[in-house]
Amino acid sequence: MNLSHLGKISTFGSGLNVEERVAMKASMMKARAEGAGQVKFWGKINGTKKDYIVCCSNDNSTVFPSKNFYYCQAGDWELKKLVKAQLSPAQLASAQKLHSTYRFEGDAAKPIGEEAKEELKEGDDDITAADATYREVHHLAYVVWAVDNATSIAPRGSYSVGPSGALAPNSSFYGLSASEANVLSNYYHIRPPQARASEWANKTGAASMEDVLDQVGDSRPASKGPSPVGAWACALNASCDMAHIRSLEFPGYFFFHDLEDGSFGGAYFGDGKFNADLGFML
Repeated sequence: MNLSHLGKISTFGSGLNVEERVAMKASMMKARAEGAGQVKFWGKINGTKKDYIVCCSNDNSTVFPSKNFYYCQAGDWELKKLVKAQLSPAQLASAQKLHSTYRFEGDAAKPIGEEAKEELKEGDDDITAADATYREVHHLAYVVWAVDNATSIAPRGSYSVGPSGALAPNSSFYGLSASEANVLSNYYHIRPPQARASEWANKTGAASMEDVLDQVGDSRPASKGPSPVGAWACALNASCDMAHIRSLEFPGYFFFHDLEDGSFGGAYFGDGKFNADLGFML
């Protein structure tokens, strides 16, 4: 989301202080000038000593927009790209286990588990995580991708599939009505489809996003974890001109849709843990 939109989710009590806002704006503008694309604010992962502030950019040149994530910390505001390394089966199992218990410290170089002999060097995309020590920065990347996969959403009609088959923002989208905005089924996940993978693979030509993307709160394949039905809370504000959505699966994710100007966006503020007690809340 744009930094200027943070005020639209301030009712949840989360945000950035003045120093963070000013520093992040400068860092994001610098990254854009260096060719990172349209960098936007993604969220803040809390650490016991230092927090991680995360941004992301979309690559719309692909059929499905791919994302690049960046992070920085107080005192060193230069955005660093989060690694995209393939985890070994053992590391993936460890990462999934740690996801509900691990508390970030704020030391990106801190090893989690045993030290490996070969280190992962910046820019060496061909070196897998199996060849390197699993560090906090790697777990940060895993958590950010996991949270984004579960929470990146958009209102119906805000994206469309063009004749080439590529998903892209819909420039003619002006927002949902108040009655539509208060219904979760009018929001869709902006991620490679999981429950509707076959619909996406078999699409031909132009299509609407509701025909090929996963619906918010809908079921998903068992391999992707328990179905998150009921894992969202949606409400309109008192003046019925703003819709707010919260994730109960990842507490700290807040989304807004401004019905007056059609803008929307979401951000995450939390410790990166998923709600292991969600099944008992539904």
